[in-house]
Amino acid sequence: VLCKADNGNLIAADDMYPDMGGIYLSQDQGVSWEKSDALDFAYTAQVVKDESIYMGGVQGNVAISHDNGETWSNVNFGNVLPGLTENDPIYAMEYHNGRVYASVFNFGVVYSTDEGVTWILTDQESLWDVNNPEDGGQWTYNLRSFNGKLYNIGAFGIWEYDEAADLWSQVDDRWYS
Repeated sequence: VLCKADNGNLIAADDMYPDMGGIYLSQDQGVSWEKSDALDFAYTAQVVKDESIYMGGVQGNVAISHDNGETWSNVNFGNVLPGLTENDPIYAMEYHNGRVYASVFNFGVVYSTDEGVTWILTDQESLWDVNNPEDGGQWTYNLRSFNGKLYNIGAFGIWEYDEAADLWSQVDDRWYS
């Protein structure tokens, strides 16, 4: 996972599961790299919002930097998703309407309104296919903020999120797996 901070810093995550790599910072356009103080997890997703960077890893672990990747703290939202294991990666992250969203592939989508300190699970059941609950939008590959709406692009379609009602509704039923 590679991203660029607002100030030009490059941040790379070492997704070397199960070795649990880490996060590296380059302040010279990739000429040299320094390992950050973030905890070592296999990081698989990222989102950048202004000087804040969120790197999502396995088991609900998120590394957060509010200074363009120079210092890091780690939080975990694993307690919000019962059954989450060390093998379950965060596949998608997005910033939308003042919230940071993250999705663990087949568990659901969570969000934070306080820059990652606490996390809330969005409605899981509205992501399920009523005829085949295991095949639903909870199989998230991407979260995208587009034209003022948040979309979940899953293996079995696309869902749109209604923040006020805390409900997902399917807007496309094509399989993308």
